[in-house]
Amino acid sequence: MTSIKPDIDTGLDAFVAFLDAKFGALSSGGRVVRDVFGRLTFVAPSTLEDSAIESAYAELPVELRPFLSPKSPLLPASGSFSERLLGEGGIPLSGANGTRYILLDRRVSGDSWLSAPLGTLPKVPRLAFYGLKGGVGRSTALAICAADLALAGANVLVLDLDLEAPGLENILLRPDRVPEYGVLDWLSGATAGLDVAELVPDMIGGSPFTSGKGLVDVIPVVGLKSQARPGSFLGKLSRAYTPGAPSGDFLGKSFAEKVEILLGQLSGRRRYDAILIDVRAGLHETSAASLLGLGAKVLLFGTNSPHTFSGYSILLSTVRQAMESWKSAPELRDRFRMVHSRALSSPQERTLFQSNCWQLWLNHLYDAVGNDVDDDAFSFDLDDQSAPHYPLTISSSDRFMNFNPDADPNLLAASDYGAIYNELLGFVRDYVFTKGTQ
Repeated sequence: MTSIKPDIDTGLDAFVAFLDAKFGALSSGGRVVRDVFGRLTFVAPSTLEDSAIESAYAELPVELRPFLSPKSPLLPASGSFSERLLGEGGIPLSGANGTRYILLDRRVSGDSWLSAPLGTLPKVPRLAFYGLKGGVGRSTALAICAADLALAGANVLVLDLDLEAPGLENILLRPDRVPEYGVLDWLSGATAGLDVAELVPDMIGGSPFTSGKGLVDVIPVVGLKSQARPGSFLGKLSRAYTPGAPSGDFLGKSFAEKVEILLGQLSGRRRYDAILIDVRAGLHETSAASLLGLGAKVLLFGTNSPHTFSGYSILLSTVRQAMESWKSAPELRDRFRMVHSRALSSPQERTLFQSNCWQLWLNHLYDAVGNDVDDDAFSFDLDDQSAPHYPLTISSSDRFMNFNPDADPNLLAASDYGAIYNELLGFVRDYVFTKGTQ
């Protein structure tokens, strides 16, 4: 074996190639475990004799050793942990000769990208607002959608899960409306195994900027307690991301499962017609929890720039890989919708964004369709306005760039935001009042 470049993907490929050449079809169904440090272990299936695994240990190429677990790079099926590991689902891997393995990828921040989402939609419609980077108008759009739903008579719960860049309290609340506690207090307390249900009554701030028969309740990331002790923020943040708890109700719970419990505690206090979630930007495991694990309709914000499509290429391919890893995959591709934010008035620019979105989905999440019509295929034409790739357009507007309803309450007046956000608002109203409740 020639020298192997020092990156973990190349090491994984070389290890699979060794297994494929050494054991052939007998190794199909085995698990390749990659620990949190990136080191690899092969767990043999019952089709491989223990003696074959023992003899293969001496044949492991020296070039592979830096990529392997120093204690146990090859485990026989009869090993003490093997039965449990062989029962786990993970990411499918294929060898060059058609052998099939499952990668169990251990990640220190959790495995939300690999966790199967809710199979059924929650009773109260949820919408998640997501962008790969900040500055695409995601939080502003969420605030306007919340105000518009309240104007139409809906009670709206707004949950800020953008833990590292909190800001909804600055948009939808005045300083005297910020509650004592925020999401960060609840999540860090849950990780510590505390009875955080006691915090919930003091986590809700009512927005004073909306009108109509409905109301908007805001759950900020940071409450007054954390504002008074900013030095505690990073300590709480690291614990908020930590899966599980030492004991109690949150033992073994993922980030998504914790948030689901939080939503249940909040919804138990008041009837809501919609839940709007501001999602952490980027491709963190906690972003996956909001995009895949909460049963929300996900609005994917982007501008007409190369980094939008290169980033979403990674995201959508990750979603495809995740779907392939679930033993029973619910159809979640129809839960996504592209949003063209801060769009210029040029028809050519809008057409280009639409075309790029379509190509993105063709490459990663739409099913391949041949000449024969397949009614079960998940695929859409370029101009199908019901398709996930077909963008909801938000026009660029200097007035909404620095969004501050406290300084300018008219920003949340329908007469001001209607022309800019009409496509998005129509979609959100339709989902909340009709489709989301079906």
